Amino acid sequence: MRRREFIAFAGGAAAAWPLAIRGQQTSPPLIGVLSSGPAKLRDDQSDGLTRGLNEAGFAEGRNLAVLYRGAD
Repeated sequence: MRRREFIAFAGGAAAAWPLAIRGQQTSPPLIGVLSSGPAKLRDDQSDGLTRGLNEAGFAEGRNLAVLYRGAD
């Protein structure tokens, strides 16, 4: 009888496992930009970064987070 109980428990856990995984929320990817100057990049640098990310299918604030840090 213990074997049947174990099989029933394992089957129930296997059926509920995908539901538990779907309930977890993932955070968007994070890119850190570290600069030896001010945290705000020059316009040509930030435009290039944004354009490259857009070409790869990412948009800041929608499915990507960008964190800027600088010496100031």
